[in-house]
Amino acid sequence: MCVRKKSTKSMNATDTDWYFEDTTVESTAQLVVYLMKELDIDIDHVIRHYDVNRKICPNPWVIDNNKWVAFKNKVGDYYGNVSTAVSEPLYRVRKSWADSSSQIFAGTLEGAKNACTSGYGVYDENGKEVYRAPVSSVREQNQKILDSLPDYKGLPDNQQDYINKVAEICVKLYSYTKILPSVVIAQSFLENGGGTAADAIELTKRNNLIG
Repeated sequence: MCVRKKSTKSMNATDTDWYFEDTTVESTAQLVVYLMKELDIDIDHVIRHYDVNRKICPNPWVIDNNKWVAFKNKVGDYYGNVSTAVSEPLYRVRKSWADSSSQIFAGTLEGAKNACTSGYGVYDENGKEVYRAPVSSVREQNQKILDSLPDYKGLPDNQQDYINKVAEICVKLYSYTKILPSVVIAQSFLENGGGTAADAIELTKRNNLIG
């Protein structure tokens, strides 16, 4: 969404004079409805960036929550027969309520519980913890991931084969490490010449191709 500002003397994200043109709001509401129907998304899962990690975004709808409520009502009107007056409150998954930067989910209670993993809790809008994921040891977590990884033996046939094999491993590891597969692939590629260099042979013998 293209946001405008009444004054350019200050361009801080928390300034209170950011605003949306009416045509922008109308177009966005129609786009949201299209995506809701296309992807089978309910109104409770139409949320702001702010609802995920407390970033002041989109500014006009965080500074003035009434404008956000009005937008969701507009979405409901366009959707047809969708009640937005009483929507399910948002539940957030964090390590602790105070640690907003650790948030990994915001949505329904059921969705929050499904997304909650060891070391995280589910919090209601008032910061009360309503669910805590069972604690499993780091050893158990590591073993679970290791058991799910493909067991590749020897060196890859070529650099593309190397990328394909490493990518499959890195994608599986992402849910645990939260490190983008592309970053891990690129780093490992640089360190061992795409799996074909002499260093890679030695690393493979040590079962330490990508750490």
